[in-house]
Amino acid sequence: MEKELFLINKKKRKELAGEINKYYGSLFDFGEMFVLYEKNKNEFYIVSREVAENISEFDRVNKYGIFMGRKKKNHVFLSVEGCALVGKTAKKVVNITCAEKDLWFKGFDIENYNGDGFVIVKNNNDFLGCGRFEDNKILNLAFK
Repeated sequence: MEKELFLINKKKRKELAGEINKYYGSLFDFGEMFVLYEKNKNEFYIVSREVAENISEFDRVNKYGIFMGRKKKNHVFLSVEGCALVGKTAKKVVNITCAEKDLWFKGFDIENYNGDGFVIVKNNNDFLGCGRFEDNKILNLAFK
């Protein structure tokens, strides 16, 4: 069986945090209390250091940690949980209405928003995922 789970070293952690901060205008840091794993060369998970000591290379990391998001074509797409962690310090956050939230959960893009690049989408205190501004709307990039 091919090894699918890799511990991300400190240098790559710092690079990934830098990319997240660039895309979402945040000050996010993985900190020393957490370990970061990469799965299938594009998904990344955050796990407490204490729990990580007991994870083998073939364990299912999603049993123990939080799915933070995916890296694809040099872009970082955050999961809902990733948005909640990063969104606390992010500047690129859009608060949508309850009606728009219902459309978002159905997979629709949200019309009549202008901006540039990636954005974290939320409704009041609930983080809903990430999107990207394009053609006067927010493209829904939330994982299905």
